[in-house]
Amino acid sequence: MSRRRSQSTPPPGLSVADIARLDSQLPDIASAVRERPCTRDGSGWRVGSSSKIWRNAGWYDHKLKVSGRGTLSYVRHYRNCSLDEAIAWARDWLAHHPDTGPCTGNDDSDETSDDEVERTTYVTSLYDSGHPIEHTPAWIYLCGRDIDPAKLPPALVSALRWLPNMRGEEGWLLSPFTDEVGTITALHITHITPQGELSQVEPRRIVNRGPANWGSSSLLRYESGIGSEFVVAEGLEDFLSVIFAGCRRAAGVGNVGAFGRVSLPLNVETVVIAQDGDDPVTKRDADQALHRGIARYLGQKLAVRITATPIGMDPNDILRSAGADGLKALIGEAQPKLGRFKPTAFREELYRLDDLAWGWARKGAATLLMFRLRSSTRTAR
Repeated sequence: MSRRRSQSTPPPGLSVADIARLDSQLPDIASAVRERPCTRDGSGWRVGSSSKIWRNAGWYDHKLKVSGRGTLSYVRHYRNCSLDEAIAWARDWLAHHPDTGPCTGNDDSDETSDDEVERTTYVTSLYDSGHPIEHTPAWIYLCGRDIDPAKLPPALVSALRWLPNMRGEEGWLLSPFTDEVGTITALHITHITPQGELSQVEPRRIVNRGPANWGSSSLLRYESGIGSEFVVAEGLEDFLSVIFAGCRRAAGVGNVGAFGRVSLPLNVETVVIAQDGDDPVTKRDADQALHRGIARYLGQKLAVRITATPIGMDPNDILRSAGADGLKALIGEAQPKLGRFKPTAFREELYRLDDLAWGWARKGAATLLMFRLRSSTRTAR
């Protein structure tokens, strides 16, 4: 299959916010450009019979077997025009369409569809086209978060990639989600300005996936050694922070709802959740999602300890305020305590476990709930 992937270049006269809004409207724009109906197709859209669009504003021309990303590359491809002509067309479109469209940039769905091969090829080719992060804004960005890549394990740094000019002048810091055999199944993408700062235009961080089962098989992974303890954090910066603090076995999940969805290596006995300090009142959904993840880890026959991260802070904040030693101490002092919370979500997730996992989870769950949990307390699933 011959493929060409188009990359955007910084277009004069269009701001990063303009490009973000333009890309969000790609389904409607594609329909207007091709004069074909746009219909939902799984977690994306199909325009006519040959053009596929994903929520990350990636697109694929099945007829010519050409792929690209973003509205400008789509307009250039289907109108067969220059970049200047595509920009002029885009300016006129934006003048008459001020709203934000449905392409969020994030494409982390687990819905199976008929475009799995294209998605996987897109993600793989995107990663393969990236550059080492040395001497790029991505390196500056990590240093600004007190994560000096020069002090991280070289193998981990070499797995990071940089792509310039992916949203106007902004570039992408790519980090791969991999399965247990090292296959790349999705990409964690961070929008970085040329000055090495996190973009102020939403979305600032997104995930683009390949196969639909990526969420149940893949993590941001790092392992050095065979210790029985494994630390899991939320997001790239927190993941890198715990490694910077000296954790020899660690992983990152894309969001709080992903804790416990991927089985950890069989020789792991204890998982430490380096949690974000989400306020259980103002961020109740995140708090409940964390509790569900704890229940899933218990169902993997794991002892679970949770860091007492101060409210409003995350592991990277601890690294920046207290240094690597401070973060290491926070992780080392993690306890099997849930704190004050309503146990509804935790118990619901326990009761969803199969019989074997329930048997493994019951003792640890009783410890966390601080009372004996009998088999008879389990309601029908």
